[in-house]
Amino acid sequence: TRHLVQRVQGHQQAIIAGDFNSLPLQRARHLFTQAGFLAATQALDRRTSGFPANYRHAQLPLGLGRLIPPIQVDDIYSRVFTHRTVGAVVTASDHPIIWAELVE
Repeated sequence: TRHLVQRVQGHQQAIIAGDFNSLPLQRARHLFTQAGFLAATQALDRRTSGFPANYRHAQLPLGLGRLIPPIQVDDIYSRVFTHRTVGAVVTASDHPIIWAELVE
């Protein structure tokens, strides 16, 4: 994460997206926000956009899916752009596809 933030340091406009495998309170998310990035998933309900995806949650052994809440590990970070629309699509993956319509 630190490397990504450093790579775009000289650019006012930037978009960084992916599976960051970081929990909401971990350092990686703070590095992005300290560098002026907004997270698209702030507008989403983690029950529909988190990991593991809803259908995978039900497949966890011993009913663990009901005990472990979905966590947001995928995100779209943008600087200068505004997230006009944000959504998540559940597919056959254990991660939902996170998408955002960005405007300047």
